[in-house]
Amino acid sequence: MSTEKVLHRDTCEYKNLSEKFTISSTDYSRQFAPMYMVRLKTLRQPLKELARKKWGSDIPIIELYQLQEGEVEEARKCVIIGTLYKQQTLKPNILKEISEEYQLELQPTLTYFADESDSLVLEDELQRITLSGVIDAHKMVTGIVLAALGMDDKQGTFTVEDYCFHVPKERVYKPIASPDKYVLVVSGLSIGNSTSGSSSMCAEIMLELLRGQAGSPEDQERMSHVVRAIFAGNSMQDNSQANMQSRKLRNVQVETQDSLISSTLRLDDYFAELVTSIDVDIMPGEFDPCSHMLPQQPFHPCLFPKASLYNTMHLVTNPYKCEIGNRLILGTSGQPISDMHSLSTVACRLELLENCVRWGHVAPTAPDTLHSYPCFENDPFIMEHCPDIFFAGNQPELKTKVITTDGGQKVRLICLPSFAETQTAVLVNLNTLDCHPLSFSINLPSSVVER
Repeated sequence: MSTEKVLHRDTCEYKNLSEKFTISSTDYSRQFAPMYMVRLKTLRQPLKELARKKWGSDIPIIELYQLQEGEVEEARKCVIIGTLYKQQTLKPNILKEISEEYQLELQPTLTYFADESDSLVLEDELQRITLSGVIDAHKMVTGIVLAALGMDDKQGTFTVEDYCFHVPKERVYKPIASPDKYVLVVSGLSIGNSTSGSSSMCAEIMLELLRGQAGSPEDQERMSHVVRAIFAGNSMQDNSQANMQSRKLRNVQVETQDSLISSTLRLDDYFAELVTSIDVDIMPGEFDPCSHMLPQQPFHPCLFPKASLYNTMHLVTNPYKCEIGNRLILGTSGQPISDMHSLSTVACRLELLENCVRWGHVAPTAPDTLHSYPCFENDPFIMEHCPDIFFAGNQPELKTKVITTDGGQKVRLICLPSFAETQTAVLVNLNTLDCHPLSFSINLPSSVVER
């Protein structure tokens, strides 16, 4: 008589490191400029040290006002440090939006704001100067803090010969004892979307696979080594139409309210089943019923009355930072990457994700074109430590690669697609950083999907 093998879920050491993304109080009476000032103040000294190491201590590092006062000899190289501002004629403008609202001027609807006329300005607390030279304005975005080596032409332009960004601190990885352990990352589950019949069934299959109730014995063995599941935003809805009529809360229609209530109940039931088997981290997304500003605060537990009863249910922020098995994981629900994609000529979103690591910042365009809280005491989006895994959810397609930083650390970059659109999730090996897509796509008759 044969006996079935009993599998037990692997566990792994876990630390939630997202305290800096938690907003305890807000002061909307202050402007957003102090956020740029505190960003520059925080990164100025590390950039000075990096500039001296890269270009030598004999090249002076000066303030922008010193250029205007003539304290630097003409045609002499120097280093200036400041925050980039990208001048874009097509960028959204509140005055234009007001004009459109009052029908003073018809404005075209744009989703892409890069143009050949875009230019860069470097500014500090007091002044600003136009940049030219080797720096490519079309690949940059507003909000990046950098050190630039070059010369001032005394006509209001600084010719850049080289530049460098803030470098996050490297980490030393301590391998996990065998067997290999995995983290599942999913985005855009959209369990409450009424038009996602097939994707809802695929979500149920994924649930059963994680719980060991589906798949071959080899699949079940592998799933037992998945120590955690991260849901990176838009778990409830994945489009603005379903999300309270583009967030005009005072005009929420009755059918929209009913749809949201139904979506919440379905999502609670789904997670209530999942958390009985595995630890789950739920990040809010752009179209979820929560604050629209970054860093997005965790969902309120009252939205998940059943799932919240379990200590394996974790409602976390967006961005989200944690350490699992000595691997530092950092990710967003995708808003920073989507925003930068609309403001630059970089077509590959995976390259933008890599740029964030090179720039040492999770969301440089906040608060310029990306809504964020007025953080004037510290900038929570600065990347102090280099992550081992860096992901962005709700992207058009799955893209991933491993990069090696200047310090030699390997970073797994992942652009996660919407599960509702692609029925794809990702398994990441915590030991090797290997990435394994899981596809749950099925072809159903249209009558079944509509049902």
